[in-house]
Amino acid sequence: MIEKKTLEGQNVSLKSLREDGDLTNYFKGINDRELTKYLEAGKKRHTVKDLQDYINRMNTSKDHRLFGIFLNKTYEHIGNITLDNIDMSNRKTEIAIFLWSHHGKGYAIEAINLLVYYAFASLKLNKLYAGAVVQNHASVALFKKCGFEEEGILKMEFLKDDYYDVIRFRLLKSGFSR
Repeated sequence: MIEKKTLEGQNVSLKSLREDGDLTNYFKGINDRELTKYLEAGKKRHTVKDLQDYINRMNTSKDHRLFGIFLNKTYEHIGNITLDNIDMSNRKTEIAIFLWSHHGKGYAIEAINLLVYYAFASLKLNKLYAGAVVQNHASVALFKKCGFEEEGILKMEFLKDDYYDVIRFRLLKSGFSR
């Protein structure tokens, strides 16, 4: 079992999720077709049991970290952020974020910066990757605001039932300033 963590920022905190926790907001967000149109998770409708199983898998994996994004003032669960495919021997991982409410308030930027700092300072990683469908202008802008640079484009990636070009971003430890 991976240790439970909380990473605290000024407006949001990243907290390890529990499968027996309140998943109401997560359930609504993950099943919103518009919010998940560019996400692999949007392929199907999810049950609470699906979410519980996913949280359990993530919490018991040494190669992944899943955090809920919570507002500090209200404790509202507004999104999730992950480190996926953590490769300790090559010092790299992929970061992904899904914010289902409170868009445009800087919370996603703060959450990414908290997790990037954790990845570089605590996990001692050197490189983070992220991906965004070219048409997902909000995600593209978000990663650029957080200092990620375009590394290339993955052409014709299959997502749901169509092909999309995906921008591959990178952030090196040497390029990150807190």
